[in-house]
Amino acid sequence: MKAILANDQGLYNFGKNDFTVQFKFKGSGVERSWPVFLSKHQSINNGNPGWLLYISGKNYSMNVSGNAYWHNFSSNSPVNDGKWHTITVVFYTEAAKRYVRCMTDGVTTNTVEVTYAGVTDNNQPLTIGRNDADGAANPDVMLTELQIYNIALPESHVKEYYRKTSVGATHSYYSKLVGYWPLNEGSGNIAYNYAPFTAAR
Repeated sequence: MKAILANDQGLYNFGKNDFTVQFKFKGSGVERSWPVFLSKHQSINNGNPGWLLYISGKNYSMNVSGNAYWHNFSSNSPVNDGKWHTITVVFYTEAAKRYVRCMTDGVTTNTVEVTYAGVTDNNQPLTIGRNDADGAANPDVMLTELQIYNIALPESHVKEYYRKTSVGATHSYYSKLVGYWPLNEGSGNIAYNYAPFTAAR
């Protein structure tokens, strides 16, 4: 199973700018090695540009690719344990170098330099669930509250608010929210985007 989210005229391509992806996650607890569960990527082969998240044993891992180069790394945090967790992935630049910060339940668990991958922009849609490329298996996970911000959320903010189960106008960075899918429709085949900032505005 998978859900393909509209690219909204390239709104989720950030170039060299900072951005944050955050969501609630629950894995089955069964250790797996390559089920991709969230991606904006066609294939990691040949260093095609993009990024993806997948289960690796009890942890989640990430691939960030571009410029015929790829970075593959673990979150260093067990989340595939049958319990709900908040996962936050922050792309940011510091001293002309590009980094990814992995956070679980408000705590930073790994920070990796991904400068060599360059810009990860591509024409692929944001996909929840199985990514058919590279032989990825079906993931046995649940996701809710998928949020994408066009800034790097501060560690202090994530630590304070990771328990929140919804995002509203009083959220400190609501105006920076470019994608927000609560994924609580309960029926049908459409996941609605409730972000206040879309390509149409």
